[in-house]
Amino acid sequence: MDGDVGLSELGRRQISFEMKRKKADFPRAVDTRVFTSPLIRATRSAMAAYPPPEFHLEVMQELIERGAAGFSVEGESSSAFAQRAQAALKRVLENKKELPLVIVGHSLLFKQWKAPGCFWGDSPAAWPMNFKPYMGKVEWAGSEVRLRETYSIQEADVVMIRHAHSEAQEARKKRKRTEP
Repeated sequence: MDGDVGLSELGRRQISFEMKRKKADFPRAVDTRVFTSPLIRATRSAMAAYPPPEFHLEVMQELIERGAAGFSVEGESSSAFAQRAQAALKRVLENKKELPLVIVGHSLLFKQWKAPGCFWGDSPAAWPMNFKPYMGKVEWAGSEVRLRETYSIQEADVVMIRHAHSEAQEARKKRKRTEP
């Protein structure tokens, strides 16, 4: 898996708001709490969408992508990752007041949290897209918490944002183009 890779040229253009997403696409209020993975592609994306000092960014080690070389638990099993993902989301939700919380992170983590059948209007294979906000409503299933899609910021408990396009994604795209 990827280590702490930077943003690709496309990713740098995304966080500069030169592509489809604009600052106005990212829900915000004066005291919005933003939680981010410590990996550089996530923190740079968080800082672009919710720039300090206007917004408080809290870096959470638990939000690291599964298998991030040199950062996550070596050989972390699927069930251990699922437990870590649940614990991270519950910890974030402890901070919930009346405004939605923002989490900037990685696709595997978000896929652990989504309620079955939710893809926020995107193709299941493409979800979640880079640097796009997804609003979620908390849904409990026993002791597990899941996020169900909502399109209203007033109904949202959490806004998830996958990091902008990374160098590793760009390298995979180039490999696919050259493979027979």
